Amino acid sequence: MAAKKRNNTLWLLIGFLIVAVAAYFLIGEEEKETKTEALAKEMKFATPGNEVYKIFLAKRSGEETTLERKDDYWVYNGKYRANQNVVDNLLQTISHVTVKFIPSSSMQPNIIKELATLGIKVELYDASDNLIKAYYVGGMTNNELGTHMIMEGSDRPFVCYLETAQGGLRARFDMEGDEWRDKALYREKPEQIEKVTIEYPLQKSQSFVLERKGKEFEVSPLDPLSKSPTFKADETKVNSFLVGFDKVIAEAFENSNPKRDSILSLLPFATIQIIRKGGEEKLVQYFPIDKDLTDNVTGEKLPVERYYAQEKGGDFYLVQQRVVGKLFWGYSNFIQ
Repeated sequence: MAAKKRNNTLWLLIGFLIVAVAAYFLIGEEEKETKTEALAKEMKFATPGNEVYKIFLAKRSGEETTLERKDDYWVYNGKYRANQNVVDNLLQTISHVTVKFIPSSSMQPNIIKELATLGIKVELYDASDNLIKAYYVGGMTNNELGTHMIMEGSDRPFVCYLETAQGGLRARFDMEGDEWRDKALYREKPEQIEKVTIEYPLQKSQSFVLERKGKEFEVSPLDPLSKSPTFKADETKVNSFLVGFDKVIAEAFENSNPKRDSILSLLPFATIQIIRKGGEEKLVQYFPIDKDLTDNVTGEKLPVERYYAQEKGGDFYLVQQRVVGKLFWGYSNFIQ
């Protein structure tokens, strides 16, 4: 009887050991699976661009940038239309950034230190202003083919890249001020323009006013002493002129140009005023650059290639003649 009891105890002990061993391996597998899932989550930097409606960027210097989707364009810091090419490059990065490799444990402390001092914080929000993801973008690897990144709340950095592009990714997040802005000098819809006035101070006979009168336009000389007549403008000519204001992109912003005040004290080559339906005004003055430039070989005067453009109450631009030249019509251009 005692032997039977000992056998039962032995079998119970064996059963317990089997259960304990199974539980040990099961818990180990669950822990391993949990760690794998956590690692995969920390590595998932890519977010579909069409799900992102707001991007917030913050530098350690204190500079902050907010980009928000508005219908078919983006707005920079709640005030300016954003440069679509710059935003598209950023969205491409956000959508396709991939982990290249996990740095070795000996490299990680220095990378984390770099991210802590130089990292750009990135926050992505959906259409309901819910935070989708937040991470930090650091500097490039020594071979400049990867970029250090780390997910917010994590202590494990990664080296990331774009499969479709070589080089670091930081530059796509590291814009400042006007670099984020749309450089369009004009984005006018012709049907919204009520009146255009162009004044040429040195060519008064070519200065004119084009004004909508019902379904037609009239052209009249700007100079009140001119004997030139007011006449109904040819519809084809008017359309050709007005469509020129549809999309005019400046070469650069020059708001920080130290010579801005002295340039604005000069006589402008032309002043263009647009009055939109509703009475809103846009006035821009144009100042030619290198107007006295001559060919070193022939001694001939060279054509103006660029202008500074000052928008009333707004920005100071650098614009190219090949872009804005189509706007410089004269009174005689409308005569049949």
